[in-house]
Amino acid sequence: MGKSGGGGETADVVGAAKETGEQARRLNEAQTFANRPDQNNAWGSTSWDNTPTWDPATGQYVNKWTQTETLAPAQQAMLDSQNRVGQGRNVLAEGAMARAWDDYSNPMDFDQFGEIVGFDPTQQRQTAEDNAYQKQANRLDNRFGGEQDALLTRLRNQGLGPGDQAYDAAMYNFNTGKNDAYEQARLGSTAEGRNEYGVAMQGNQLANALRTQGINEGVDMRNFNLTEAERLAAGTQIAGGPPTTGGTSETISSKNLGG
Repeated sequence: MGKSGGGGETADVVGAAKETGEQARRLNEAQTFANRPDQNNAWGSTSWDNTPTWDPATGQYVNKWTQTETLAPAQQAMLDSQNRVGQGRNVLAEGAMARAWDDYSNPMDFDQFGEIVGFDPTQQRQTAEDNAYQKQANRLDNRFGGEQDALLTRLRNQGLGPGDQAYDAAMYNFNTGKNDAYEQARLGSTAEGRNEYGVAMQGNQLANALRTQGINEGVDMRNFNLTEAERLAAGTQIAGGPPTTGGTSETISSKNLGG
C-alpha cells in the first residue's frame, strides 16, 4: 500500500504543476489582452487583432497578435505628400547623377584653356627698349642719310673737300647733330620701352588670370551636376546657383541641366 500511496501522491504533484502552468498562461493572456487596448487620438488610431495559432512547442493554440496603426486623414495626406516629394526628389537626383556621369565620362580637357604665359622680365624689358630704339633709329637713318647726301653735294659744288676748313667744320657740325639725335632716340627708347614692357606685363598677367578663371569655371561646371545629385539625394538645399560664366544663368542652366 505504501507504493500505491506513493504513486498517487506523485500523480497529484504533476497534475497540480500542469494546472498551475495553465493558470499562469491564462493570466498572461489576460494581462496581454488588457495591455493592448485600441487607442484613438488626433493623429490617428492603433488597434490590435489576435488569431489563434497552433504552437508546436507547447502543443496548443496561442494568440498571435497583430498591431495596426491608422493615421487621421490629414496626417495620412501629409505622409502621402512627403512620400511623393521624396520620390520626386529621388527621380531628380537620378537625372542629375546621369548628367554627372556624362560630365565625368571623359577627362577634363585643360588644353582648351591654353598654356600659361611665361616671360623673363629682364629680357622682356630689354626687348621692348631695343624695339623702341630701332623704330626711332630707322627714321633717323632715312633722315640723316638724305641730309648727308645733300650736304656733300653742296660742299662739292662749292669746290670743298676733306681737309678744307669749311668742309671739315660743316661735316663736324652735321655729325654732332646726328649723334645727338641718336642719343636722344636711345634715351627716349628707354622710357618708351618701359611703357611697352608694362603693357606687356599687364597683358601676360591678364591672360593668365583669364586662363585660371576659365579653369575654375570649367571645374565648377563639371562638379555642379554631381553636387546637385548628392544634395537632392540627401534632401539638402542646393546653395548658390549655377557656375558663374560669361553667359546668362538661363544659358548655364540649359547647359548643365540637360535643357
